[in-house]
Amino acid sequence: MVRFASVPRGVTGGLQECDTRRVGMRASAIVAACAVLGGLLCDCNSDEKPCSPVHRCVTVKPDGSGDYPTIQAAIEAAEDGEVIELASGVFTGPGNRDLDNLGKAITIRSATGDPEQCWIDCENSGSRGIDFHSGEGRGSILEGVTIRRGAMFWASGAAVRCISASPTFIRCVFRENSALVGGAALSCAHSSPLFIECEFERNLGNQGTAAVDLFECQSVVLIDCRFSENQADAGGTVVGAIRSSLEMIGCTCLGNGTNGMGGALWTVESSVVLERCVIVGSYAGYYGSCLSAWGGSVVIRHCTVSGSQSPADGGALCAIQGGRLLVEGSILAFGGPGPSVACVDSSQIEVRCSDVFGNWVGDWVGCLEGQLGVDGNFSADPRFCDLEGGDFHLGPESRCAPDSNSACGLVGALQVGCQVSPTGRSLAGR
Repeated sequence: MVRFASVPRGVTGGLQECDTRRVGMRASAIVAACAVLGGLLCDCNSDEKPCSPVHRCVTVKPDGSGDYPTIQAAIEAAEDGEVIELASGVFTGPGNRDLDNLGKAITIRSATGDPEQCWIDCENSGSRGIDFHSGEGRGSILEGVTIRRGAMFWASGAAVRCISASPTFIRCVFRENSALVGGAALSCAHSSPLFIECEFERNLGNQGTAAVDLFECQSVVLIDCRFSENQADAGGTVVGAIRSSLEMIGCTCLGNGTNGMGGALWTVESSVVLERCVIVGSYAGYYGSCLSAWGGSVVIRHCTVSGSQSPADGGALCAIQGGRLLVEGSILAFGGPGPSVACVDSSQIEVRCSDVFGNWVGDWVGCLEGQLGVDGNFSADPRFCDLEGGDFHLGPESRCAPDSNSACGLVGALQVGCQVSPTGRSLAGR
């Protein structure tokens, strides 16, 4: 099977086009992705891009055969630029969990590229998947691997921990990991990891974030990632960020929730940008069923937020203690029983070219009062293709569709994606 360095969905033609085709992404995210995906990896199975002696490929198999008996043994023998390919199957036991990348610029990847065929199973044994803590950069890559059932009984980062490191994760799955404190799947401090097309599923944070926990991290980027059914007892089920900067681009968050605040995201004095994200069915015990921002700034641009569940005064989006929210070209729909937005302690929210509709206690109320009809804001049924079935593309008759809104263009994360029945109801189907 011929495999080259991965590219994010929608980015074709390699680096030459990467620099000029933004495909909706922010420039900084494109630069980060292209820096990794522009040819750092050789191909172990192709004459077109062969591995040179300094890019040696080795194989590890779950039964201990292959070039090395365990993944850790292969890491210890590897030099910068080398590729460790993992055969299909389930890797368990010492040497295949609690991995240490040892600061090396190496690639650890599945032989097939399919994370569902290559698992690192920590077996809920009090172990994590892999540790990056020795100054790793973007050239330290984990690709096409599932890490599951990591368990940190007295610590964080049950699947992955990053300390002062900036590794890259491409099409990885983090599933059913648990931690007592923040970051059941991933815990980062003073780091700048990059995630491309990764999935975070059914992770449990007992006293903190279920998926990604960030502490004083800079330039963290998540592109086309998916978060589903993660749960936390405290705040920030998808991301908890303290004094960090984060970009989430083209991500999907489904059915994540917390007993605390910030059903999807909980941020403290952080700078966050969400662009082209779909966040559906998030819930929180109090402030911010979708997002809770304590200080700092959050920009929500061309996102779709639907079905968030918060208490009566909680809000789907909540700014606290001077937090600043800017919502542009986005949909906030069908949430409740709290208002769509809540502002506490001198916080600010500015909304432009956005649709707020169908929320239980009203739409343009509370700290949104007075912004309806201003700067392109409106209240209309977004006419999703299939709300109950989870298709949040727009029907062509939607006022959020570009052809229906010349002043603002597309409102929400997704384009028109279905036809219209004779009765005017949207029919799913692309």
